[in-house]
Amino acid sequence: MSRNCDHKGRGRAGTVVVAMDAGDEDPAGSTTSTDGARSRPADGRAGALAGITRCQLVVAVTAATVAAVLSAVGVVALSKASPNQAKGSLRTARQAPTMSVTRLDGTDLSLAGLRGQPVVVTFWTSACAGCEDQLRAAESVQRSVGDRVTFVGIAVRDDAAAAKRAVARAGTTYDVALDPTGTVLAAFGAEALPTTVLVAPDGTIVDMAARALPAGELRARISGALLGGS
Repeated sequence: MSRNCDHKGRGRAGTVVVAMDAGDEDPAGSTTSTDGARSRPADGRAGALAGITRCQLVVAVTAATVAAVLSAVGVVALSKASPNQAKGSLRTARQAPTMSVTRLDGTDLSLAGLRGQPVVVTFWTSACAGCEDQLRAAESVQRSVGDRVTFVGIAVRDDAAAAKRAVARAGTTYDVALDPTGTVLAAFGAEALPTTVLVAPDGTIVDMAARALPAGELRARISGALLGGS
């Protein structure tokens, strides 16, 4: 009989367990008895060792292949589960901060006081051309949704005079406040400008786009995330 490299089973972590059947012969003519005792002629030792080496090589290649396949499957699963935030996609399950900010007219605006109503917060700066476009888009949407949603603009690392000029050019009518050091921007978990944040009445951030949003897209996001599709 010839030596058989039988796969009797698999151990944990992808280990392949290899066994030889009792009574099998090796190429040199030796046999394995039922109690595990092996009789091998002296001149057949090299052939037996070569047979074992070939068997181990097959098992090693098979195990490596299985591990590679499992690894590839895991990478695909992780990549599918990872959110794509580079394009300003959704970030959920984060609470909006409740700090106070100063409006352009010098009065205080409490973000905590906005709880109980859907809120759109736009972060921008007067030094950014795309930010001014975002101000105009937000103003257009604010007029279309009316008092169903509260809009707040926050000028980041900007002085009041420059922010007021930008607001005047954009025709902004909703509250605009200052964030001189970027503290409020960071508290919302944002970095880029412009950034638009949608906050549910319970204070949960339900959408965040780290780029300029055209009026149509902003309106659609507000409708889906804050107004139940209306």
